[in-house]
Amino acid sequence: MAKPSGWQWPAIRYSLYAIISMAVWACAIEAASPTVTAPLPTAPPPQVQITFAGTPTPDPALAPIPKTTLTATPDPACALYIADSHLLTPIVDRDSALTADYEPLDLETPSLAYRNSYIVPIRIRAEVIQPLKDMLGEANEFGLQIMAVSGYRSYEEQAVAYEKWKRLYPDRADTISAAPGHSEHQLGAAIDFSAPFMEEQYGQLFHTDFFKIDEGRWLYDNSPRFGFTLSYPAWAEQTTGYQWEPWHFRYVGVELAQELVSRKITLAEYLAQCAPAP
Repeated sequence: MAKPSGWQWPAIRYSLYAIISMAVWACAIEAASPTVTAPLPTAPPPQVQITFAGTPTPDPALAPIPKTTLTATPDPACALYIADSHLLTPIVDRDSALTADYEPLDLETPSLAYRNSYIVPIRIRAEVIQPLKDMLGEANEFGLQIMAVSGYRSYEEQAVAYEKWKRLYPDRADTISAAPGHSEHQLGAAIDFSAPFMEEQYGQLFHTDFFKIDEGRWLYDNSPRFGFTLSYPAWAEQTTGYQWEPWHFRYVGVELAQELVSRKITLAEYLAQCAPAP
């Protein structure tokens, strides 16, 4: 067989990488299946007391807040939306979708410490890389081991995940998984985190008990300082339309992430108030 010429090698390597990535992603979502067999709580579990010197501890027991509606007069608190709209648009939720061919132009593979990586490296937007590395680096200093498992996910990859949940739980798949085009992962700014021992303890990478372990609690308490927000908290299921995912965080910038904490609202509620009507 003739040896591939030099210009063919990049295409071959890219194809192999894509095949491996899809295989790993399929295994990851298959491993996550048992999560929904246990009833998900309607509120965060009792706070696990963890002490980290010099780190703030926001109160997780936040009461649900009714969905806000757009008004004729812009809310002054929406200034951050105007300033950082590039981080928040296109808007992606149950009602607003991305096109099948949408892909951020600045996707990169971050060079993470071995303890923070999981098999195939993730891809995320360039702007998210340094905040992610800073956050994981500080967690490492506390002896924690937080893995970035899933970052950018294409429309096709999300379709695989969604169809899997539709087969397993047709009556509630839409509360477990985003339909293709409706996933924050396609924006390249959302990351699913886990810890190495989650699979050993729970038989899966993603489980609601992630909130109870040190890694999950530390992320919840400290991620806003690095610009990340928990997209789907337990206390906001009626607002987001999705069941609790204590592992799913989205980068929105430090100012807005801390604003959401201070106002005790989710990103979905903030966008409902501040984003222009379609």
